[in-house]
Amino acid sequence: MAALGQALHYSVSRAGTKLGVEVDSDAKAPNGNSCADVETLCKEIACIRNMRKSNICGDAENNYGDHGSDAGTFFQGNPESQRDQSHDESGRSQSQPRLTVNSVGHDFPRAETSVSTRQQRQADTGKRHAEDALRKSSYITRFNRLLATIVPSGGHSATEGTMVVDVDGWGRIAWVSPFGFYVHIPFCAKRCDYCAFATWTDRDHLIERYVAACRKDLAGADLPVATSVFFGGGTPSIIAGELLMSILGDIARTDDAEVTVECNPDTVTQSLFDTYANAGVNRVSLGVQSMVPHVLKSLGRSHDVDNVKHALACAANAGIDRVNVDVIYGAVGETIDDWRRTVEEVLALTPLPKHVSAYALTVEPGTPLSLDKSRFPDDDDQAEKYEIVDTLLNDVGLPNYEISNWSAPGEECRHNILYWEQGNYRGIGCAAHSHVDGRRWWNLRTPERYIAAVESGATVEAADEVLDAATRKFEMLELAMRMRYGVPESALPVEDLHEFLDVRNGRAILNRRGRLMAGEIATRLRV
Repeated sequence: MAALGQALHYSVSRAGTKLGVEVDSDAKAPNGNSCADVETLCKEIACIRNMRKSNICGDAENNYGDHGSDAGTFFQGNPESQRDQSHDESGRSQSQPRLTVNSVGHDFPRAETSVSTRQQRQADTGKRHAEDALRKSSYITRFNRLLATIVPSGGHSATEGTMVVDVDGWGRIAWVSPFGFYVHIPFCAKRCDYCAFATWTDRDHLIERYVAACRKDLAGADLPVATSVFFGGGTPSIIAGELLMSILGDIARTDDAEVTVECNPDTVTQSLFDTYANAGVNRVSLGVQSMVPHVLKSLGRSHDVDNVKHALACAANAGIDRVNVDVIYGAVGETIDDWRRTVEEVLALTPLPKHVSAYALTVEPGTPLSLDKSRFPDDDDQAEKYEIVDTLLNDVGLPNYEISNWSAPGEECRHNILYWEQGNYRGIGCAAHSHVDGRRWWNLRTPERYIAAVESGATVEAADEVLDAATRKFEMLELAMRMRYGVPESALPVEDLHEFLDVRNGRAILNRRGRLMAGEIATRLRV
């Protein structure tokens, strides 16, 4: 996790072995949070586990599976941060269980109890275990959210791995190298005028064979455990929920894996989202584009604005609380007031989306939009609209973390961060792209050819490229520059570009003006 570099160092290993964390309690992450907060929370998690292991909760017969006597995968704190004080780092007073350091450096709890007999302890075991379960769930959630706020990239590093709380253990931290799956669903009811993706409106008769081919493709590969899965398209929500989720069922993933499905609001039903949630989907991305009917028509979109509200309600009812809303600015006929109305209506949705992606309309060759120059977007108009959306989203607590993406802290899209940090991922389906350690490849473009290749046992790979070290480094800088943590100060001529950059802690970060000029600034990057 390079972003924390000097501030936080930790070592992790598999279940049954010790974990360690060394924290410079005076260090600050780039956003100002104390890295010691991670240590504090980890210790709270360890405290609960240790309480059970040492029989304070009356669980004398529990041998914790095959973990053995060293099952308490404890956090071994920096001795200098172990203070003898009236309140420990979490704010608990000494009258409550608190962590001490024994002779071998492990953290064990010390608690006083008035319970004097085994019978009395056993009588309280059920209640205490129930309380433990609630604390466990709370700490897991807090840990992941806290880690996400401390690490500038959203709490997950594509290059070095991520810390994941193992929900089957008590505070055990597993090291899982991030690996994503992108599943391409090429079917659409209507193709938008600006869309250049591999999508078709006349191939629905192939859906069942296509899903079967995706599943066979997955079954034939030795693939890592997924930390994120993204169903994109096309319109994934056009496929019956159980059929689409059969693909997800074939993907091994971590307990906290982010699983996203792109949806057209017109295709959303409560039953569909319930099916998604039951299968493990925890994030949906709604293709809203505009909340103004005449702008939707200009974009060649078909959905009903009222269905956006319906989709948000369905997600909430299904327990899917991570919702992204995609919007596009710059369509011909869209006024500044139209755009402001779209953003304001998105922010008036209930519940408030935790993530918004706002993209400038671009003209792609071969699209209907590219054939009509009178519909081309205006650069100055788009710049003004970018400033509007950036202001409005920041005002409601959704700061920008990538040029076109804003989110509440901890709600960044982990899958997209994987792309932006040159992480490894596998594309499943026609035209899907993959990347592993500098090699990129892409699948056959049409669903027919993809299905035929899978069914015959032939390769689905259409072509590939292997990046040399210099190219990978330049792309790393180019992508990092888009993010809120920026690039090393030495990578840009900061004096020449001072009006477009903020320089903090040795890193050059695009300000709002810089984000508008990102393409031009990228040409000044120095490897």
